[in-house]
Amino acid sequence: MERKNSYKGIDQFAVRLIRCRARQLSRRAGFLRADHEDLEQELAIDLLRRSPDHDPKRGRREGFVYRVVGNEVARLAASHRKGIRDYRCEAGSLDD
Repeated sequence: MERKNSYKGIDQFAVRLIRCRARQLSRRAGFLRADHEDLEQELAIDLLRRSPDHDPKRGRREGFVYRVVGNEVARLAASHRKGIRDYRCEAGSLDD
């Protein structure tokens, strides 16, 4: 599988974590495996947006990255299950 996403400015630990968590999320019910690259991009963008918030005095970068990526995965999964996007809802006729 050819990878099209580029991660300039993101360390290797974060890239491996993003790829792993995006793969896990894309295999969950309600997501498609084709969403994998899009999920990687969402996770990378969120990490880049939050990177300035990291304070080295409070903890290691790896812990910060792990927490940020984990929180975004949880947010994406929760938003995917909400309302109309809930894959568990049964389809019904609009005429009924």
